[in-house]
Amino acid sequence: MHPDELRQAIEQPAAKHGVVFETGLVEQIIQDVQGQRGYLPLLQYSLNLLWETECKTLAADGCAEIENRVLNVSTYNLLEGVRGALQTRVDKLYRNLSSDQRSLTKQIFLKLVNIVDTDGGSRPVSRRANQSEFEGKDFEKTLLSTFVKENLLVSSTEYQNEQGLDFKGTSGKKQYATVEIAHEVLLSSWDELKRWLEEEKETIILKNYLADETNRWQRIRQESNEAKAKTELLKGARLEQLYTLREAKAFEKLGGLSNLENEFIDVSFAWSKQQEAQVKRRRQITVGALTFFLAIVSGLAIIAQKNADEANRANVNQGFVSASYKMTSLLYDNLQIEALVEAVETGDRLQRSPNDSLASSDVKMRVALATGEVIYNIKEKNRLIDHSRDVSAIAYSTDGKYIASGSYDTTVKLWDVNGKKLHTFTGHRDVITSIAFSKDSKFLASSSIDRTVKIWNIDNKEVKNLDFAEGINSVAFSPDGKQLAIASGNTATIIAVDSGAKMQTLTGHSGDVVKVVFSPDGKLLATTSADQTVKIWNDGKESQTLKGHIGAIASVIFSPDGKQLASASADNTAKLWNIEGKELQTLRGHRNKVTDVAFSPDGKSLATASDDRTIKVWTVEGQEMETLQGHSDIVRSIAFASDGKGLASASADKTIKIWNLEGLQRLVLKGHSKGVRSIAFSPDSQKVVSASTDQTAKIWGIDGKELKTFLGHSQKVTTVAFSADGKKIASGSSDDTIKIWDSEGKKLQTLTGHNSVIFSVAFSPDGKYFASSSLDQTVKIWNAEGQELQTISEGIGEVFNIAFSPDGKQLALAGKDKTVKLWNIETKKLQTFGQHNEQVNSIAFSPDGKYIASASSDRTIKIWSSDGKELQTLEGHNDAIASVAFAPNSQQLASASADRIIKVWSINGNELFTLKGHTDAIASVAFSPDGNYLASASNDQTIILWNINVESLKQLGCKSLNDYITTQTDLVPKNSNLSMICKL
Repeated sequence: MHPDELRQAIEQPAAKHGVVFETGLVEQIIQDVQGQRGYLPLLQYSLNLLWETECKTLAADGCAEIENRVLNVSTYNLLEGVRGALQTRVDKLYRNLSSDQRSLTKQIFLKLVNIVDTDGGSRPVSRRANQSEFEGKDFEKTLLSTFVKENLLVSSTEYQNEQGLDFKGTSGKKQYATVEIAHEVLLSSWDELKRWLEEEKETIILKNYLADETNRWQRIRQESNEAKAKTELLKGARLEQLYTLREAKAFEKLGGLSNLENEFIDVSFAWSKQQEAQVKRRRQITVGALTFFLAIVSGLAIIAQKNADEANRANVNQGFVSASYKMTSLLYDNLQIEALVEAVETGDRLQRSPNDSLASSDVKMRVALATGEVIYNIKEKNRLIDHSRDVSAIAYSTDGKYIASGSYDTTVKLWDVNGKKLHTFTGHRDVITSIAFSKDSKFLASSSIDRTVKIWNIDNKEVKNLDFAEGINSVAFSPDGKQLAIASGNTATIIAVDSGAKMQTLTGHSGDVVKVVFSPDGKLLATTSADQTVKIWNDGKESQTLKGHIGAIASVIFSPDGKQLASASADNTAKLWNIEGKELQTLRGHRNKVTDVAFSPDGKSLATASDDRTIKVWTVEGQEMETLQGHSDIVRSIAFASDGKGLASASADKTIKIWNLEGLQRLVLKGHSKGVRSIAFSPDSQKVVSASTDQTAKIWGIDGKELKTFLGHSQKVTTVAFSADGKKIASGSSDDTIKIWDSEGKKLQTLTGHNSVIFSVAFSPDGKYFASSSLDQTVKIWNAEGQELQTISEGIGEVFNIAFSPDGKQLALAGKDKTVKLWNIETKKLQTFGQHNEQVNSIAFSPDGKYIASASSDRTIKIWSSDGKELQTLEGHNDAIASVAFAPNSQQLASASADRIIKVWSINGNELFTLKGHTDAIASVAFSPDGNYLASASNDQTIILWNINVESLKQLGCKSLNDYITTQTDLVPKNSNLSMICKL
């Protein structure tokens, strides 16, 4: 549609009702919708939503009308424009689906997305799929039709040849029905889809890779070229990865694999095994031809045993790889306790004989990395399951000893703070709407739709029953415990606890009063209502009315100091107000109604619960700190523990979750005031030294404690290194100097041979030499006393990084000229290996001396043999790679990049894991010599110590599971040895 026609389509319907658009709004709407396929239904929906939102007043005839007859830019922006309208629309549709339909929706949409690489990194794009991919699943096809009718997906017909290519002509071509996402903007505007894509990114990439390879194999097979088809079969690490993911059912979340894709994997796997068997048979024949009959018999027995051992080893490794994928998959699906149980049990199995000897070092590394990913991302501490219907209310006792929960099942339950059920309070005849502890924690009040309020002591005895004319929405004790505030109908009533007599009735709301709460000093009350207001009352009189929400207000709470209030609304927001009624902050981020809000005991943060099944934690300045996910239905109520470290949430999924807001924290070393450029471990693995652009170097204990700050450089400290005996530390700087320190921070020597920035320093393993490289295009080799022995300058350019070989006889150089060079210290000869496409930033020898790894700005790592042969090129980062380091066993290596991630690889080129945690480019990475830690340094001013010790991680996991194992015995998986593993 032409812009002028589109303008008329937007303006004319409004004009018929005497309504106009604020200047610039129509242009903004046109800009938002143009270029979107099938945008007219989306436009209509967006305008309807804008119209409904602007209808804030009632005309004389009782109908809603638009204030000042103007549709405003501010309202359109509040709705987040067409993107927000689309999000609202698809969210509304999604919320009305059943649990099974939601799962199927995820599969449908993920089938219609590709992940592509761009200069700015990978991004999702819409994918056109044949409707045949959804055949055979009537339930899925029905849902697919629903999305097409709702204009979220678009169905069309195209003509293709056997290879699936589009043709302009139709003669002789087969007609295919296709489906794709109608609005590409959905990929960036629907939060649920964005979350799915983030969780399943790697699986989507592999699924699409498999689809492409399967199609290529099938085309060649159709040409009856079996020999060529065999060359297209999956092989090596990629086959192992796809086979493992399939066995771990990772593809099920994307709708599973097609019959052809499964056949392709099976044929590839069978062919791989056949090739292995042929190799083994040839070895057997060779042995038979060269030995006597007895030796043949003995040899065959040995080979048979070896083959059996190899098969057993393969099965063990396959099992642990599958377990590692399973634990992270459970984590990303927000099944946190299930993921943690899997991690602990996997770690225990891995350490037991014979698994410990059969598992490869790659598998052990992957399990350690996956276990760490799970353990350090777990916030769910316990899960309480005993209610038979929605859990509607939750509260902590003031003394921190108890948790109380109320439910649609008409019961109230009391738990100890660890999660052990103490009592079930019965007596209500309908849904429990609210619960509250008295300040002395001796009594508990509960309200119900059955029109009663009951007061109980914590020993499960009903102390008092109060009857009302209408259902009760909320109940609250006054701080002194002498009064109860009760919300019912459109009023709030103050009751004397002792006598049950009415003291005051608060009237003024035009809708039902949903929540009532006392201020901490008991002088004020606050009430919320469906009339979209919060009212503050002083001595029974209305003192303030807070307006700003555009939906019913479900909850309100005073801050601990009584100076602020927070409110939660059906308009998807929470708001912060001061006690005078001024709006301070609006908290936006939830995708559905905000059902509850709670302040932390220290008043520095607050939490919100939502119909979108999440809990969000915010600073009082309005910054979102984290999102807690795990409930499978609406979160109805939340409460902070008295120490502020825990949070309880009650959900329509019939569960209560206890969250540890601090969780288990990785060791993050903070102390530098600017970016950290370089790190190194001491030989005994007990210390880490760091260099920063803040002109300092620091030494840290392995426990994260800062031990010493080295002061002396006048400019950025660019590089640091420990000597082989751990007694010395070298630092290089932009001040053109190198300083040698003892391990306590005392300066021993300053080397002043370079005339520009020092890029890299290194001690030789035998302690004979020390080397340095500089912007002055030289590399210098010094003796242990700091005397200059050699200067390398010819043909090397700027060398950014250097590394000694394990025997100390060679020095590897990486630099701006894109090549890897090797300098022989004894012969003084320079050998040049192959090159990267861009500058080489980092170089490392494997500890066994067999390999050299180089990392480049071309986003690749190359692995070379020590004689210069290129063995592997590792690809996966989305930006320049700054650092590479080998594990102590020489079988794995880690890379760090400006893309803010660390990748761990096997020596044969397989990517084992990706670590995320830094918020800025990563400059340096290093393994501890004992293999227990991986350290990374970043421009975000921090160093992270990544725990990769399985035993240590298992014990941390057990610590996190303690309450779950000891209190939820009915929930602990059957046949689980958790109690034994964790020695509880």
